[in-house]
Amino acid sequence: MASNDDGILMGNDAALSAGAVTATTTEATALWYNPAGLGGATRHSVDASASAFILRVRPIEAIVFTTLSNGEVVQSDLDNVELISVGASLANAWRISDGLTLSLGVFQPESERFSFRAFDVAALYDGVTVQEYRQHFSASLQTDRTHLGIGVGWQVLPRFRLGVALFGIYRTTNTTISINAGAHDADNPENASAFGIANSSLSLDHFGLQLALGIQWVPVDGLHVGLTLRTPALVFGEIGAFDNTFGFSSSLGPEDERSFEADSADLAVTGAAVALPFQAQLALAYAWSDGWISAEFDLRAPFYDAALDEQRELTWNVRAGFQQSIDDEWRIGAGLFTDRSNIDAPDVIGEFAVDYYGLTIGLQMKNTLDLKLEDRPELEMITTLALRYAAGFGQAGAFDFDPLGTATNNTVGRDVVFHEFTLHLGSSLGY
Repeated sequence: MASNDDGILMGNDAALSAGAVTATTTEATALWYNPAGLGGATRHSVDASASAFILRVRPIEAIVFTTLSNGEVVQSDLDNVELISVGASLANAWRISDGLTLSLGVFQPESERFSFRAFDVAALYDGVTVQEYRQHFSASLQTDRTHLGIGVGWQVLPRFRLGVALFGIYRTTNTTISINAGAHDADNPENASAFGIANSSLSLDHFGLQLALGIQWVPVDGLHVGLTLRTPALVFGEIGAFDNTFGFSSSLGPEDERSFEADSADLAVTGAAVALPFQAQLALAYAWSDGWISAEFDLRAPFYDAALDEQRELTWNVRAGFQQSIDDEWRIGAGLFTDRSNIDAPDVIGEFAVDYYGLTIGLQMKNTLDLKLEDRPELEMITTLALRYAAGFGQAGAFDFDPLGTATNNTVGRDVVFHEFTLHLGSSLGY
């Protein structure tokens, strides 16, 4: 059920221009997008930003459905609307010397909250009496991924910068799915003729490391080239448990049928496994005295996600953005982006294979304060307000639930259209 990799933008410049900052960024959050940009910093800075509100609208028709013996289909429709708040990033950059800057930051690129409950009732005739069929479905998910990083950027030559960053990764996931159904005599609720259950729960925490390398180059005046390479993220420890229960009992057929299965697995693992893929971002930008325009291509390699037992496909994305100063205080920006899924097709209930396409637009206000102390630089305070919208198209996993034991339970894909709205608030201090 988790959202895609670029659902949350890190930093104020990125929120303003759809994340298309690989070739131009020099703020503290360059640690995330391209650590080479730190080498172009002209002062110490602190950058704090938050996706203050993220509204996700994700309807799924018949996320759980059951075909009764009389041919009637009982389905639970999902009208999921989630409003969450995410502290996206906090980064601090220190200029060690001219052209050499160190940065420390914490970033939260993934945060998901998902919950749903449904109760459905239908009439069922078993050939003798009228039965009443009832079905209850509930699901909840909470997952967060946090990166703590340290990096350095170096202005090697007047037109060339290098950077490197190391990130520690912590990801936690807790999910539960419960489906309960049964049929009984409509006039005598205690006389049950069939019932079924399907319940599962997962708790998982894992820890890993990832290295990022960056280049920024200005081959000719105005033209900026940016390249960021991220190694596969290696998980060195995993703690968790998975529990699953499925069973049914039915006397609606020619013979009584019963089945029950219960499994529990300890997911504690030591040793290295890949959790995030190799990633390359290549960007071109053209800059002028008070603005820039940029376009970039993002490629992520296929890999096997051992923690979630899932094959991830080759994924590409594109981003384009611009920023322009209106005067000494105000600056505007906008951008277009894709955020495509690395899952080919959903194979479990609630899994999303959805590609997002969207835009951002925002405004920055700068306030400069001159200090009266001698030999002290001025303070530069910047406030950012930005909006992000994304429309998602693809498939979500739906569950063909058969509590009465007359068919095979399986997952099917449902065509869906999702919507995401994000309000970004951020501030930075340069000194």
